[in-house]
Amino acid sequence: NQSVPAPASVSLDGSGSSDADGDPLTYAWSFSSRAGSTAALSSLTAVSPTFFADVAGTYVVQLIVFDGFAYSSPATVTVTAGVKTITLKPDPLNLSTNTPGSLTVSLGSLAGPGGQIVFLDSSNGTIASIQANVTVPEGLAGVNVQVMPGSGSGSTTITAIASGFTPGFAQVNVTPPVVTVALSAGTIGLTRTINGTLTLSSPAPAGGVSVTLSDPAGFVTFQPAAVAFAAGATSATFTATGAAIGSTTILAGAPGYNTGMASVT
Repeated sequence: NQSVPAPASVSLDGSGSSDADGDPLTYAWSFSSRAGSTAALSSLTAVSPTFFADVAGTYVVQLIVFDGFAYSSPATVTVTAGVKTITLKPDPLNLSTNTPGSLTVSLGSLAGPGGQIVFLDSSNGTIASIQANVTVPEGLAGVNVQVMPGSGSGSTTITAIASGFTPGFAQVNVTPPVVTVALSAGTIGLTRTINGTLTLSSPAPAGGVSVTLSDPAGFVTFQPAAVAFAAGATSATFTATGAAIGSTTILAGAPGYNTGMASVT
């Protein structure tokens, strides 16, 4: 008797059979039960056949040997195939709007013949979407699958389901990307200039993005006032010049981004 994960390949062994007179033996294997599966033995007459336990449950296999004169009593073996759990990593997956991410779908064991189909679903497709299914190729334990942010921000749950497996889950959090402002100094002399750096929390999308710099109080001017990021870029520089005496907050904003801020005197 043996226990295996599900799905898994199972090896049987009838080589312990013997005949008191040393006569050669022939073997006859058959299933007594197979957990509702359509599993088939690789051979009905081999000494050591195999089968693929694709469904969780109990499989009972029977062996009868024949020495040319008489048949043996049946001998049975019980194979218990356990349920394995699909895992999705990372959990949670944190994404910025318009920036795809990736989840790893893992079976916990190697996929059997023909591969393993895993069905995927997002509880809220407006937050993030995923393809309807993915096949883990035979001999591999997992694959990566792309997750696409939707039109909104928030959280959604990705579910992965496959026959013989406990479903896997992962939370996907989608937030607007953020612009961060860093200044080379917190004080600017009147008519003097300091350097500044803008950083995007995720690479600029195809077509790039323009970040507009502003000072509602009018104490600072910028060069350039609109900083262009090429597609894939994450940082860019500008200069800030003191135009009047006082303290203010520099704002850096772009459509779809949370506005960045930095204080300066």
